[in-house]
Amino acid sequence: MQDFIDSYLEEDLYINLNNKSVKNAVTPSAFNASYSTVFNHAFTVTHINARSLKKNFEETRLLYEDTLIGKFKIIGVSETWKIDNPELLHLNSYSLEHNCRENSKGGGVAAYIHSSIKYKVLPYTVPNTESLWLEVSDGNNFIIVSVIYRKPNTSIHEFHNGLINVLNSIKIDKHQCILLGDFNIDLSKSDDDKSIDEFSTALTCINLNQIITVPTRITKTSSTIIDHIYTNIVSNSIHSGTIACDISDHLPTFAIFANTKYTGNVKGKIKYRNYKYFDEQRFIDELSLISWDAIYSCNEVDEAYELFVSLFSDYCNIHAPMVERSSKTKTKNKPWITKSIKNQLIKNISCIQR
Repeated sequence: MQDFIDSYLEEDLYINLNNKSVKNAVTPSAFNASYSTVFNHAFTVTHINARSLKKNFEETRLLYEDTLIGKFKIIGVSETWKIDNPELLHLNSYSLEHNCRENSKGGGVAAYIHSSIKYKVLPYTVPNTESLWLEVSDGNNFIIVSVIYRKPNTSIHEFHNGLINVLNSIKIDKHQCILLGDFNIDLSKSDDDKSIDEFSTALTCINLNQIITVPTRITKTSSTIIDHIYTNIVSNSIHSGTIACDISDHLPTFAIFANTKYTGNVKGKIKYRNYKYFDEQRFIDELSLISWDAIYSCNEVDEAYELFVSLFSDYCNIHAPMVERSSKTKTKNKPWITKSIKNQLIKNISCIQR
């Protein structure tokens, strides 16, 4: 009888890929076909709840080293459980940082950081979680990345307040930021749970937008959105979603950011394409090499159109990137406008605006 129970529980730790709730996840082969052309020109992150990294390391390694073509800049892992020998969990071209529970089972987080980026670990903690905070440098971009595992059945309110305090300490309005992990907060229930709605609203108010909108944990009896990715990064092209695999009962999430910038209040800016180094023939030649198979395989017209625009835009952004410049032009001061006249003009404008 015990063998039967153990077998049943073991099966429930993994996703049945035939479950209809998995239909929104992209298969590894479709992922490679859709994103291989843009992957190396973007900042990329992924998260997986491993339900013991030691136990499921080989499957995790196969997914990220051998199956997926691109190499993510950050691979976040939650529910690592205890890590005794990190050298046995090595991924080629990655450094491993982790924060695990000392005296109890379960939980824990880790991050694999690709060798192409520099990073440092930041000393922040959030109540009711294991978390890992990093400042990473990808060229000229400095990005705060946090991998978070919120313990189930703990106060969302305490977690909410603690997270906001850390984000305020970081001065989130002045930094690009990505939060990813298993939050154990089912966003599909935000209409029914006030604490979930307040949590989502609070992050939205500081420009942290949640970009995973499909189920991430799928069991025989439920389908929930508890693995999230929040960011204040905006881009001409952000790809995000889940990957169909059965490493655990959570689907890996991912986000691909092209031409990243943060959503701080930038006034007086205009955007335009820079054609300074545009080579028309090279653009046409590389465009002819794109595989359109993923588009032809779409069953929905809208989905096919969005994928086409996304692929085409990504190539446009490589050959003629979008840039910004100030919309203000400097003008010479008029000699007859004295300081007192200028002050009076400012007062007049203030009165009109009221």
